[in-house]
Amino acid sequence: SVLGAGIGIAVLQPHVRTASMIAFAIIVPTCMIDTTAADLLLNVITIAVYGVLAKDVIEPEIYSWGLTNLIIFSTAGILIGHVINKTRFERYVYAESARKLSEIQTKYAYHDQLTGLKNRRAYSEELQRIQENGAGTVSIILADVNGLKEANDTRGHEAGDKLIINAAECLKTAFGKTGTVFRIGGHKFCVVMTVPVETAMMESLESETARLGVSLSFGAATEKDIEQDSESSDIQAIVRKADQRMYENKRDYYKKYGNDRRRR
Repeated sequence: SVLGAGIGIAVLQPHVRTASMIAFAIIVPTCMIDTTAADLLLNVITIAVYGVLAKDVIEPEIYSWGLTNLIIFSTAGILIGHVINKTRFERYVYAESARKLSEIQTKYAYHDQLTGLKNRRAYSEELQRIQENGAGTVSIILADVNGLKEANDTRGHEAGDKLIINAAECLKTAFGKTGTVFRIGGHKFCVVMTVPVETAMMESLESETARLGVSLSFGAATEKDIEQDSESSDIQAIVRKADQRMYENKRDYYKKYGNDRRRR
């Protein structure tokens, strides 16, 4: 519409044709268009339209003057637009790079690099959010990898890392669809869910650990497992109960397979 108005003024009011050509056919489109190719196309269309519509409307000498200057103005406009668009492009690239950098920083601030799980910082903030906002049913599952020190000592740290990665995969498979899995320590994980722990989930965990050769000591707790006192709504009380059960399970593991606690 702006371009059409410019052509109309150039054709019907020749005494202001220069201003109208500059303002409507060059400067405004150049500022509004994002690519040099589109600017070139628009200017070509402008010249063609002017050449067809104005030929039989205004005097030949004025028509010739207008067409010549329109070509000159269009060429200048394309060059100016190219510079402007280059600046826009660089600004876009910078903004896109800054966005990607921010995403990477956020990822590494809240995710564990080895397993891809959310880390202890994200875990602490999630517990705080639940404590402040409430979430109805809250289930906490704490898990600790058995035999990690032995794997590191006898087969190397790559084997230990693989054990941790496999443990993370087991937990994600069993609980990832209904909760969030965090790596909160070297060999310690936590699952936070807002649904009860179901038998099918634990069976899935058992199946995955057997398939990947991972041994986990774990403990689960919900708000129903803590005493109905002033701490009954405290998420940390649920965590402590799950932690207590996990270490009881850990003690049973070492009673069965050996008492050397350093093998953790």
